[in-house]
Amino acid sequence: MKEHQTKLQILSMTAIATALSTALLSGCASYSESSEHDAAPDILTTIATGITSETGWQIAGEKFQRWVLATSNNGLTINDKSVAGSFRAEYGDQRDELIVTINDGNKTVVAHHLGKQQTVTSQPLSYAVEGLCLYQPNEQITQLFILGDDHLARQYVLDIDNKNVLTEIRTLPLPPETENCVVSDALNTLYVSEENMGVWAYSASAEAPYERKVVDLVAPYGELPENAGALSIVGNQLIVASTGDRYISSYTVGPDSSTTPHAVESQHWVLNDGFEIETFRAWAWGDDVHFSAFDDASGELYQGTLPVSGLSPINVEAPVTVTPTAETSPVISAGDAADDPAIWVNSNSAEASLIIGTDKQYGLDIYDLSGQLMQRLDNGRLNNVDVRYNLELAGRVVDIAAASHRDLKAISLFAIDQNSGYVSWVNDVATQLDDVYGLCMAQTNQGTYVFINDQDGRYEQYKVISEKNTWTAELVREFALPSQPEGCVADDKNNRLFVGEEAAGVWLTSITEDNAPEPDLIIKVDDNLVADVEGMSIYHGDKTSYLVVSSQGDDSYVLYSSEAPYTYVGRFNIGMNSKAGIDGASETDGLDVTSTALGSAYPEGLLVVQDGRNVMPAQYQNFKLVSWSDIARELGL
Repeated sequence: MKEHQTKLQILSMTAIATALSTALLSGCASYSESSEHDAAPDILTTIATGITSETGWQIAGEKFQRWVLATSNNGLTINDKSVAGSFRAEYGDQRDELIVTINDGNKTVVAHHLGKQQTVTSQPLSYAVEGLCLYQPNEQITQLFILGDDHLARQYVLDIDNKNVLTEIRTLPLPPETENCVVSDALNTLYVSEENMGVWAYSASAEAPYERKVVDLVAPYGELPENAGALSIVGNQLIVASTGDRYISSYTVGPDSSTTPHAVESQHWVLNDGFEIETFRAWAWGDDVHFSAFDDASGELYQGTLPVSGLSPINVEAPVTVTPTAETSPVISAGDAADDPAIWVNSNSAEASLIIGTDKQYGLDIYDLSGQLMQRLDNGRLNNVDVRYNLELAGRVVDIAAASHRDLKAISLFAIDQNSGYVSWVNDVATQLDDVYGLCMAQTNQGTYVFINDQDGRYEQYKVISEKNTWTAELVREFALPSQPEGCVADDKNNRLFVGEEAAGVWLTSITEDNAPEPDLIIKVDDNLVADVEGMSIYHGDKTSYLVVSSQGDDSYVLYSSEAPYTYVGRFNIGMNSKAGIDGASETDGLDVTSTALGSAYPEGLLVVQDGRNVMPAQYQNFKLVSWSDIARELGL
């Protein structure tokens, strides 16, 4: 389980010291076309367009390309025709038929859809805009990054069919002198240029942690000839233009490319001597890469062709995306707090079923199926939780929840009233473990069991005993995995126990307390299941049952057949439900699933997952609810 933290990936102190030493020894030499490279960059031919707008690019028509311009007096124009009224516009970007710009006068986003011939305007922004770029995540609504003069990038849902055109998702801190950005949709990567420093890469996914990696630095520390400026993405090429100078560079990017200085393949060109690039835009038309560049010296927009070699599309297999139908209230603890959910099915009224979630800084939270908090128990640092049914307690039959208690190194036992769902603490059972962590339950005709593990890999199996109006438990078995486990799930009907080793994969043993086989590694970490291996549960279908595993390393969820040979079935992400105002899920620790129909919203069952980053708006962690019907439809189950 990863700690929830903010990271900045920057050059090591050693690398910086080396670069500074090199600069001092060379007299702080700047980029030289003849000395720094094997050959001088080619000079590109440009053609004057006669256009004086700073931002412009062409889009393909049936027979010719049309100019899209952000103008100083007519706002957004297409072939000199204003499409959104008269105003000053400086920036612009496009995704398919959607074009956006900023009305500088009233600080509003103006979006125009070519196909719908529809123009919409957002609510006024509270800050001055320095740049913008669009992002089209897989199978989700369009998003927009806006760079502010307050050194923040704000990420929005851009919904032109909604009254609230912009819905803020999250904010990212930016370095100073950052005015340009572009997004590779295929790589889900946001690139920004810091003028005097270089080009940085961030994850564009709203569910990703905040971290940045350097693409290249300005000479003499990297290969960027001069100031980093305007950015464009064409296929697998990230194209960078210098601000106030005449240099253009292109970098090959892709899922396997490095993002450290000098390690990506780069190409360099120059424009005519004296050219001062203010804005730059590149796009593909046919087999060629075309560009426009505004020359600040002449005050005119020029166009040309960029002879990029190695141009190709980026082909990345993306998992299917499902969206949550509901989310729970946030936990009350900050940081990495929400961890593991368990679904309690109300046998009297399925729609009255509950979700029991751990706040590992506080205790248990109990939610209804709409996500509303129903009950909160302050029992301490409870990590994982699971439920089973129909145990005797003090002369009556109740259901049981067990949770791993990290402070007490114990199993905490709770009773669940079968009618009301009211949860009450019963007892804490001490274990022999030093650092208790994950937990799951099992129930066979031999009894009700709790499996609890230690971060060092040890497992202990306890049998729950009803006596003297309380529950206790006795240790009946011990085994171990090679390294840190957490998630586990029991297949009660088939006497099987699946246990996860975070760095290795999924192991199989039995529930049996006597003569149980040693754990066998049946599913290894690979391209489908990315460490850390976290929460797991079993969906018991009428014909096929599935093992559902949280692949925390890539924010996805993987399905395997729960029967040997445990074949890979598919994987999916949980993206945002923009209409309901619910963000997606990421860095999931625990999860639970049931195949029981829980009303009209969950006719084929329910998946509940912990969300490690709860955004839109930024709040403490919570749990997301997903209808199994949506998962089955998207994966073709």
